[in-house]
Amino acid sequence: MWWLLLSAVLLIYGFAYVYAFIKMLQHYHLPFNAAFDLCVDDLQRLAAKWNTTYQMVNLLIFILFYLILLGLNILISYYLMSL
Repeated sequence: MWWLLLSAVLLIYGFAYVYAFIKMLQHYHLPFNAAFDLCVDDLQRLAAKWNTTYQMVNLLIFILFYLILLGLNILISYYLMSL
């Protein structure tokens, strides 16, 4: 029965990844220069909202959050390999 719960959690996790990727592609469409400018604009808006700098928001999103997601993927993979 535990495998059913694990399957449901992994399915939700996978759908969240795919959904976020699709939303990102819709928001940051090509050409590349326009997508980059839009990304910088979004980071500057977040920095103003969080009362911090553009560089800090950039570090939080692209370093810290990436490492958290990578760590979750590694833990899930390690757990699945041990079954």
